[in-house]
Amino acid sequence: MIPLTSPISIRLAARRACGLLMLLAAAFRASAVTPETPRPPHVLILSSYHHTYAWTDDIIAGIEESLSSNGTPVMFSHEFLDTKRHAETPAYYELMAGVLEHKLQERPADLLILSDNSAFNFAVTHRERLFSGIPVVFCGINNYTPAMREQLPRSAGVAEHKEMGASIDLMRRLHPRTRSIAIVSDATGTGQIDAALTRNAIEESGLQVIELSGTELTLNELLERVGNLPAHSLVFFCSFWRDRDGLSLPAPKVLARLTVAAPVPVYTHADTFLTGGVLGGVVAHGRHQGNLAGDMARRILHGEDPEAIPVVSRSNIPVFDLQALRRWKIDPRRLPPGALLINPPPPTLFQQHSVLVGVVLSSFVILLGFVAGLAFNIARRRRAEAEREKL
Repeated sequence: MIPLTSPISIRLAARRACGLLMLLAAAFRASAVTPETPRPPHVLILSSYHHTYAWTDDIIAGIEESLSSNGTPVMFSHEFLDTKRHAETPAYYELMAGVLEHKLQERPADLLILSDNSAFNFAVTHRERLFSGIPVVFCGINNYTPAMREQLPRSAGVAEHKEMGASIDLMRRLHPRTRSIAIVSDATGTGQIDAALTRNAIEESGLQVIELSGTELTLNELLERVGNLPAHSLVFFCSFWRDRDGLSLPAPKVLARLTVAAPVPVYTHADTFLTGGVLGGVVAHGRHQGNLAGDMARRILHGEDPEAIPVVSRSNIPVFDLQALRRWKIDPRRLPPGALLINPPPPTLFQQHSVLVGVVLSSFVILLGFVAGLAFNIARRRRAEAEREKL
């Protein structure tokens, strides 16, 4: 029998203790293992246009705002068809489809959100190849009809209802002597749609239509034509992203030059074009479109059937630039009720430093009172001294 205090017995006890500790550690690790945390749903936002285009950025901001408002984790990815700057040809779409197919192999999308008509048409063409079976939410869709929804099963969305007729009626009320309206447009898909809607509204109003299209004009030629418009004309800007030579033209820069060249007011149909001196119009709002689309996407991710969600249309509102109203001498009281006024003139020096001005004026009044009090006391003492001298 080995004594308990012998070296051998001590080594055996140490080995047994180490083995017991290893078993306990293994059991602890096993009990600490939890099921793998599920990955957040992958939401792919496919935009018709490009990043930094205000309309697209507003829609994306609205989508992400609505989807993130309740704390639901979502993995966003963004793709841009860039059709304002590139012609929509089958070859171009095929290249874009190949790129998307490669990207989606690693992580397929769980839900697809489409912004504007080009993305919608792209998804219809490549649904089986790229987006088979996944739910779809669309927004910013012009000329929407119920048949369009049938082209994308398991879809819901927001139609963009542009009220060109309301804008033309408003223009006529503010400029009752108007005889013609020039339409500025281009060869982009939405540019053609918007130009057709505007043309119909002008013709229905009985006014003359003047076509100024980037399919026939360069930017310099457009500016020259606008500068020579006949008396009692107005300009309605639909789009001018590409000119006859295929030159890509950012809308804000075009509008800044257009409003300078035009001897008459310039109106438009979208809030993103209210820049560079454009007077106003009954406009659509990209962020509201995105908010509605994001809310629909959230409901679908929580299990709601997309086909049970009705397609909605966001109402437009009249918006006007205050400085442009002053330039064209239009009294804001003539605007329709509920009109939104933007771009107020820069604050005056008093408005910028009103607190400081108030303190200075108050101090001046106090000092003035103090001086007046001193002057009164001095005058009273002098009268008293004069009376004593007489005695």
